[in-house]
Amino acid sequence: MSDDPRPPGSRSPILNVQELLATGLSSDAASAPPVPPTPVPDMPAPMRNRLTPPPALPPVPGVATEGRRRTARASNEEAAAGRSSAGSSPADGDDGRPYRSIEDPVRFSRSHLWALQRAYFERTGVDAWRKNVVPHYVTSNPFIAQAYAQQIIGFLRDLQARGLAGDNPVYILELGGGSGRFTFQVLYALYDRMMRSSLRHVKLRYVFTDFAEKNLAFIANHPQLRPFFESGLLDVAAFDTVRDSRIHLRLNDEILGPSSLRNPLIVLANYVFDSLPHDIFRIRNRAIHEVLIGLDAPADVDEGDPALLPHVRLRNEDVPFEGAYYHDEALDGVLEDYRQGLDDVFITLPIGGFDCISRLADLHEHRQLMLICADKGIHQPADFDIELPPVGRHGSISMQVNLDALGRVIARRG
Repeated sequence: MSDDPRPPGSRSPILNVQELLATGLSSDAASAPPVPPTPVPDMPAPMRNRLTPPPALPPVPGVATEGRRRTARASNEEAAAGRSSAGSSPADGDDGRPYRSIEDPVRFSRSHLWALQRAYFERTGVDAWRKNVVPHYVTSNPFIAQAYAQQIIGFLRDLQARGLAGDNPVYILELGGGSGRFTFQVLYALYDRMMRSSLRHVKLRYVFTDFAEKNLAFIANHPQLRPFFESGLLDVAAFDTVRDSRIHLRLNDEILGPSSLRNPLIVLANYVFDSLPHDIFRIRNRAIHEVLIGLDAPADVDEGDPALLPHVRLRNEDVPFEGAYYHDEALDGVLEDYRQGLDDVFITLPIGGFDCISRLADLHEHRQLMLICADKGIHQPADFDIELPPVGRHGSISMQVNLDALGRVIARRG
């Protein structure tokens, strides 16, 4: 076996991790000022249960609503949202501008808000982060990147122990990569750990994805990522998390699918699902109500202009229903779990995230996928709110992700 520590297929000189890490990834093409190298913690122990199916989750416990209060942050977000009450008519805004209705109440995942969200990122590109409009430090700092790298290393060790599929690479797919800062941090943390372990000969391919062409062009031409592109470790692909089922790697000119994915796919969803379509429900008197959302907006702004996002007002309407809502065993089963165990609460379902995971799992012949997800959200039913969940406003929009439902749906689907 060769003593060359580079991943098989590498074509460039060995990366000088500490030198590159010290430069950081600037949102401008020019080099960033030097920063101290990030300390690298000890590698984690193998996680032996990574490849076993998750156990069935317990029923939703009854949750008392008395005394439950919303957090100050949620209250502030609601105030910023300027939400109007159900059935109210448009009124003048705080600045005296008249408002008009631009959408009657609909299922929230079909709301015009999500089209405005898409238009915002298409128009703004990397400036959404470069100009500090969309929060990004908490999602792109060295600490969280190292946490992701540790999880990936543990999973790769388990794959290695079970037996990798020949010389086929393990693909790591990053969803909604945006400015690339998270990409930069994870690559350096991961590469450094692999070069110091028995995994140094495992062939990896990290795929940065985004639906905005401005972001893809920015990453593909960034000088500080060039060593990874030249080594064959990094590639880019256009992927719309809401729509696409096909992933074409632009540099290697290959399609991810059953013929190319011989090892399980690793998917990184780092603060992505909070920005994808959600549905909202209310459980009242042990019955499920769908929450429909209508929109009011300033009369002097075109309804297709993403500049509406900070100013649009939401109107909600609760409509009871019976029977299957999604006609999907896993999703309807989770709703029924909540109906039986909860009362007088609002519930969100990250339907865009569920659909994205399902389409990605279909890329592998045996639907083998490892998902690493970090997001702002709720991880237990006790934290569900007794009032309408707020919509965060920060140039774009975001929702608290129901991570409890995410786990339940994945467990049901297997």
